[in-house]
Amino acid sequence: MTTMVLVGVPSALAVLAITMRARTGKPKKAEKLEKARIVKRLLALSEHEQVVKGISRQQWVSQSPAPRRATAGRGAPIL
Repeated sequence: MTTMVLVGVPSALAVLAITMRARTGKPKKAEKLEKARIVKRLLALSEHEQVVKGISRQQWVSQSPAPRRATAGRGAPIL
């Protein structure tokens, strides 16, 4: 009887864990509209944070680093 409990309970728990994991599946990916909403909310939060810090949007945009472009034929970017 003790052997049955010592073998049966862990086996049942293992089977239960495997079946629960198989049922959960993969997480749902965000669709394009959801991604757009998330990006808009993040941008609004960022702008709100800048306003709270006392930086105007114009100053904030001018402080952001400009994208660097590589020159044709050369490996070094223009600074």
